[in-house]
Amino acid sequence: MSSLNILHINKLHRPMGGAETSYFETAGILEKHGCKAFYFAMQSPGAVRCSTEEFFVPQLNSQRDTGLLQRLKLAGRCLYSKTSVRNLTLLLKSNRIDIAHIHDIDRQMSPSVLHALKKANIPVVMTLHNYKLVCPSFRMLRNYNLCQKCSQGKYLSALREKCIKNSYLRSGLAAAENFLHNTVLDIYDNVDLFIAPSLFLKNKFLEMGFQKKIEHLPYIIDVERFSEETVPAQDIGRKTITYFGRLVREKGVYVLLDAAERLLKRYTSDELVITIIGEGPLEKKLKAEVLKRGLDNVIFIGFMTGEPLYREIRKSIATVLPSQWYENYPVAIEESFALARPVIASRIGGIPELVKDKVTGLLFEPGDAAGLAAQIELLVENPAMSISQGQAAREFALKNLDQALNFHRLRGLYDEAIRINGKAGKKKFYGSSKKKSTNEI
Repeated sequence: MSSLNILHINKLHRPMGGAETSYFETAGILEKHGCKAFYFAMQSPGAVRCSTEEFFVPQLNSQRDTGLLQRLKLAGRCLYSKTSVRNLTLLLKSNRIDIAHIHDIDRQMSPSVLHALKKANIPVVMTLHNYKLVCPSFRMLRNYNLCQKCSQGKYLSALREKCIKNSYLRSGLAAAENFLHNTVLDIYDNVDLFIAPSLFLKNKFLEMGFQKKIEHLPYIIDVERFSEETVPAQDIGRKTITYFGRLVREKGVYVLLDAAERLLKRYTSDELVITIIGEGPLEKKLKAEVLKRGLDNVIFIGFMTGEPLYREIRKSIATVLPSQWYENYPVAIEESFALARPVIASRIGGIPELVKDKVTGLLFEPGDAAGLAAQIELLVENPAMSISQGQAAREFALKNLDQALNFHRLRGLYDEAIRINGKAGKKKFYGSSKKKSTNEI
């Protein structure tokens, strides 16, 4: 099996969320198996140094750049980024690339990169990390309730419902973005093969009217690099439950606080604590809420990654993921399993594909704080259950997520994409001319 020069594309080139973890983890594992990694991303503080960083596109951050000119630039880049096309074209001229693997490119980079890749006749695979291709709001949520109104390309629903931050302007831009990319340009026709980490996401895409080739492959992680520690390193008499991830409402962080309040009636903070690791737009509000309610059993640690994060997880009897949106295939669960920790999680999206109730963790209904508190209490009162479920979680990871197995599966998908690209030849530069009568804006 010959090695490949692989171009990995993601808007952020620094540790952040699940997409970034998968981006770096996949590249690292492929390099272990003889492939050479190249990167294309956005310039940003904390970006990891690499040989192709000179080609990275300038950062345009919607959270920091509040001026009208910057907002107009961001809006234009969301729709189509000429800068991304130009810089990527220069990178491709300077390096021999056999295949491109795209991760999260929405908004700041835009899928315009697909035109540069296809003009150069580079085979392309794309991992689907969220629902952006079928839902302008990424998360299939409307006012934090599950929503599928944009099914079959009816993107105008996003504008009607003001799905993006309750704003007609933002929602209209997002709807226009999907309409331009999916209907006018059919730009994703330039992807030879899509990868869905969860079967749930694959089936949801098909249900929503997505008509392109999708293969299922879980996120790849190097399970063996996580040292196993089956007995939690607890302070005497005190147990810890750990949440790590973005501090956003759809992750169920308020549900977690509600559960913590219930648990405080049963256990003191010397007996049970919930540690929250991460950052996000709700950080200040959550800390204020904890103070207001007097939840001294909740501790905020801040953003962590790598070994410092894993040390904190090893202190816990379990991790928790109380999501209220259609989670794809959470990297947080994979990492917990690799560290032999069971996960207490919502029964939603792709989560049940990983968390087998009472085997590799415990499930509860989304939004049910009482149910979450009851599951936490069950593990607190049954230490042997925590250990046995953690061992089962580690075994599940070794059997289903290990890099050696999934490398060969991924390499096979690359070969398939190369064959598809070779059969198709150089596709029409602006994608397919097919018209989809179900699409609207």
